[in-house]
Amino acid sequence: MKLKRISRLDRGSDHQDIMSTGLDLVEGLAYDWIGQNLYWLDSKLNTIEVAKETGAGRMILVKENITQPRGMCLDPNPGARWLFWTDWGENPRIERIGMDDTNRSTIISTKIYWPNGLALDIANRRIYFADSKLDFIDTCLYDGSKRLQVLASLHYLLHPHSLTLFEDTMYWTDRQLNRVLSAHKFKGSNQTVMSHLISRPLSIHVHHPVLQPITANPCANTSCEHLCLLSPINPKGYSCKCQVGFNLLPDGRCMEEETPYLIVLRSSQIVDVYLTPKETKTGYITPIVGVEGGRLIEYDRRDCIIYWLQEKDGDSKNGTIYGILYNGGNRTEFPNVSKPKAMCVDPIDRQIFWVDDGGFGIPRKIGRVNMDGTNPLVLVENIERSEAITIDIPSKTLYFSCQNPAFIKAMSTDGLNVRTILTAANNMALPKAIAVHESRLYYLDPLYDKIERVDLPNGDNPTTIIDNDSELRTLTIYKKRVTGSHPCLINNGECEQLCLPASGGTRVCAYEMKYKKVTETRCEPYKTIAVVTQLDVARGYSLKDSKEAMVPITKIGHHILHVDVHYAGNWIYWVEFNRGIWNGIFRIRF
Repeated sequence: MKLKRISRLDRGSDHQDIMSTGLDLVEGLAYDWIGQNLYWLDSKLNTIEVAKETGAGRMILVKENITQPRGMCLDPNPGARWLFWTDWGENPRIERIGMDDTNRSTIISTKIYWPNGLALDIANRRIYFADSKLDFIDTCLYDGSKRLQVLASLHYLLHPHSLTLFEDTMYWTDRQLNRVLSAHKFKGSNQTVMSHLISRPLSIHVHHPVLQPITANPCANTSCEHLCLLSPINPKGYSCKCQVGFNLLPDGRCMEEETPYLIVLRSSQIVDVYLTPKETKTGYITPIVGVEGGRLIEYDRRDCIIYWLQEKDGDSKNGTIYGILYNGGNRTEFPNVSKPKAMCVDPIDRQIFWVDDGGFGIPRKIGRVNMDGTNPLVLVENIERSEAITIDIPSKTLYFSCQNPAFIKAMSTDGLNVRTILTAANNMALPKAIAVHESRLYYLDPLYDKIERVDLPNGDNPTTIIDNDSELRTLTIYKKRVTGSHPCLINNGECEQLCLPASGGTRVCAYEMKYKKVTETRCEPYKTIAVVTQLDVARGYSLKDSKEAMVPITKIGHHILHVDVHYAGNWIYWVEFNRGIWNGIFRIRF
């Protein structure tokens, strides 16, 4: 997974990452030196976003009607406070919007084909823009009026990419000429090659204090909880905004979003989609990118975390679970978790339901177990080609799907009252993911390239949410948290490590594999274990009760021949012998 970041550095110091998640192809960056916010556009996600200069309070500013954004610049001075960007998509244009997401408008849409570079003459309130197809540099006022052509020359303009201004001179980069060039900003005269020694020059910027005049910051003493953005129309000069997943209250505070929406894994991105067809309001989560081989997604509403299961290249046995905050941040990784098929949870009755593909000596089934591992029960036996499972908690109804033949069925949580909701006759081929909300069933079908919903209980009134999208992978629904209480919510149930909800409003303490139970709430590590190699895996067992006492050493390609232990240092050493990537002597802490 390639890491894509926005970073900053003070000259002579180490760089600091401002944004390290939710970025795909950032092609425009603009700093508000008065309000101290950072704006950027992503041409793969088709978004314009903003955050504080530290990266906090991230929100999506523009997501609708934007297809191929490229250049971006802003003027935070009083009387302006506009953000400008170019879009070279199906309808090439230059747009502007208030820095607080107000008064969006198109200012240039004619005689333009591939707008690339964009720069501002703040003193004269003019925009300069370069077209990489028509090979010109033009200028106009902030509202698009009084447009003039500054330069049009194949000799000096072949593929202008980035543009900047200083005093009476404009500077630009040309990717095909491999040059940095300059000319007079009013007449286009005095064309000069500044450098021809740079291969594929891209962004260019002039550093000088006159280009960032300092004025009073309207956001300096505000009560905005998350973000304060400069405004061109608000009499106060600013607007309060909330980061993704929150709504703005009249007093400037932010409240957690209650609107339900779909969380969809699309290609290698996790994005949010509104539940109503053709409704484009989104921006509840920061897009998550780089999800290669993703299969399942889920969320934790209390801690505002999205989790997903991701397969690793060439590994047919193991996957990794990742977690990240709704508004971005560092990823948490849980490796080597095998490949669970599907599961769902009833937090009220403290039960887990799962789909089991079976294996050697283990039948295919849908099972149920209490959250503390007690009372396992098979609900459906010998189920073929199962795909997904979900639960409607208010009605205590399970829904599960299978392929070939394709169907979605429902049953009660005790496995009774099984009935069919949809079949292949309903134009459904592969119900890969399913979810339920307010008497409606949503399903994702990657063979028909769609997300569709039907009314329950009978599957009536089919309505397409997304159609003709070949990159759909899986989905879930973000909705209001189910209320309830149990001892684990108070001081972790007095447990030293894990607290598992149990039936009857009780709890059971659980522990890591290398620990054993001492009392109801305390544990201690195993002191004596036997490490056993099984060629493709090494396991540790307690010599007293034969329970597994360490996390297994397992990964694709293992061929473990010999093993030894350094007890004082907590090291396990082993020898690998094969023709793959594992060949040598390795060690790991236990």
